[in-house]
Amino acid sequence: MSLLKQLLLSVSCAILAILIGTLWFSVDSARQYLSSQLQAQGESAATSLALTLSQPSNQDLVTQELLIAALYDTGQFERIRFADTSGTILVERSTQQEKEFTGSSPAWFANSLPIEVPVASAHVSNGWNQIGTIEVKPADEYARASLWKSFVRVTLLVLGAGIAWGVFVLMVMAWLRRALREHVQFELQQMDQSESVPSRKKVRTIPELEAVTHTLSTVRRRIRVSSQEQNARIEQLQLELNCDPVTGLANRKYFVNLFRQVLQQEEGGHVLLFRQRDLLPLNTSLSRDAVDAWLKLLTQRCTELLQKNGMDSGNLARLNGSDFIVLLQGQTGPQVMGFAQELRNALQELRQPLPDGSLCRWSMAMTNYEGQDTLSAVMTRLDNALMRAEGAGHQEVEYRPSEGVHSEAGSSIGEQEWHSRIERGLEQGRIELNVKPGVEVWGQAGQIYDATLNLLPEQQGQASLPAYLFIPVAVRLGLSGLCDLRTMELASDWLASNEGSLSIRVSWASVIKPGFADQVAEVLAKAGDKAQRLIIELDAYCLSEYDVETVAFVDTLRPLGVQFGLRRVLEQPESILWLHVMALKYIVLDDERAQTLQTEVGGRHLLTAFLQSLRELGIGLRRVTRTSNSAQLDALLRENAVTPRP
Repeated sequence: MSLLKQLLLSVSCAILAILIGTLWFSVDSARQYLSSQLQAQGESAATSLALTLSQPSNQDLVTQELLIAALYDTGQFERIRFADTSGTILVERSTQQEKEFTGSSPAWFANSLPIEVPVASAHVSNGWNQIGTIEVKPADEYARASLWKSFVRVTLLVLGAGIAWGVFVLMVMAWLRRALREHVQFELQQMDQSESVPSRKKVRTIPELEAVTHTLSTVRRRIRVSSQEQNARIEQLQLELNCDPVTGLANRKYFVNLFRQVLQQEEGGHVLLFRQRDLLPLNTSLSRDAVDAWLKLLTQRCTELLQKNGMDSGNLARLNGSDFIVLLQGQTGPQVMGFAQELRNALQELRQPLPDGSLCRWSMAMTNYEGQDTLSAVMTRLDNALMRAEGAGHQEVEYRPSEGVHSEAGSSIGEQEWHSRIERGLEQGRIELNVKPGVEVWGQAGQIYDATLNLLPEQQGQASLPAYLFIPVAVRLGLSGLCDLRTMELASDWLASNEGSLSIRVSWASVIKPGFADQVAEVLAKAGDKAQRLIIELDAYCLSEYDVETVAFVDTLRPLGVQFGLRRVLEQPESILWLHVMALKYIVLDDERAQTLQTEVGGRHLLTAFLQSLRELGIGLRRVTRTSNSAQLDALLRENAVTPRP
């Protein structure tokens, strides 16, 4: 409560107490006066009646009764009683009716302010002898009615005075507020103005507020003098707060705010995230200035690519030390994929050497967004796609669309929840094989079944998660070895109860893990001769980056009769150099990738040499057909004597 209100409230309470006290004392004084008047009236009537009854002519009982009745009938007395000297009542006139009558006071008022009515008495004599006593009690109805009328008039007067005081208080408060607003609030509001504004109109000065107004005007002028310097400093701080100090790009905070605004516009687009996986080794091998210069060069090259493709370079941001992100607002699929490939090529060209002689690696992920998507859902989906890119080991752009049941099932799961879910799945046996008939190997007989892992849901009504969703996450979290070992156990059980060969996939992170090959050998040794029908498909990335570990893994399991396949060879051409030591059963050929190579002269030569190597080494071929237009590829396969089994 304000000081002004407290002051006025205290004064109002004091005035109210004074008015109530005045009312009470006024009514009480009137009550005492009426009580004394009734007492005097009773004593006067008792004395007069006693003198009248003492006359010799009024000594008979009938006359006395008539005189007493005449006085009682005046209505001013409540009771008149005449008794002899022995106390025997000779004549009595009294009323038993209620105290109230028309025009009298309410009962509550009579109870609150009672009027004391004394009984007056006088002696009646016959000469010198006393013959009796007369008692008179006046009636108080008229006195109470008079007191009630007086109370009503005084109360109305008090209420009128209180209402007048209340109106006066409201007027005073309004006047004081207006004075404060004109003298003080106006000056305070001017402190928020960056530019000068017209002065207020001339108002009457209040002496008490004149000094305050002068002080506020002085402070306002001082604040306005320094406001420009402060605004410039704030703008500089905001710029530093929203920008990365090394590259000058927008930081995570700025990008998140920008992305939230874009999602509210209900306009679709794409988001591209790329991560430098070896930034820590680079900081170790290179000086800080050299790394900063390299990052600035990367930023400049990315900005040039955005401007070249007609995209906003302001949507490029650096989320943290190794993560960069591009918001491709309103761009269609072909446009963003073309830009993503150009960016990937630019990043590949600018790779720096690491202490072990290899080049630093990039992982790239991209997803689309719609207007109804939330920021957390898009960023989680993008992070999952980046985990898949890191788990796959390649440096291609991993695209994660927002459509699909499995996308919705895994898009909102964070790393901690992933870790718990996978561990619970392993402990509870909810990771199972999904076995389906696979594509036959060209030039070889026998049915091959393809097996992939499924993570069954914990509750009914939820969708199962296929391996392509949770295995990349398991690689990132260090759980791929347990999952792949579970795959070996399930594959061994399947071979024990089914005919035909079974093809399973093993992640590259498990292959290079120390001791994993021995654990697999221990599991497959229990299967005996049935392990000869097991085919382990490896990723060509293992041979390109971890050739020694991959060859050791194969050499450990080959004595058990396990056969091996290789996928994504065309994406990792360096792996062709190791085909002669792998003794592979087959190579998985992606028709889409092969047709892409076939459109270029160098690609056709590479594809031809690859097919000839397969023929010379006796390695079979499993074609994964993704397009219907494969006539040219069929012709190339026939030219190199790779024909399907009759």
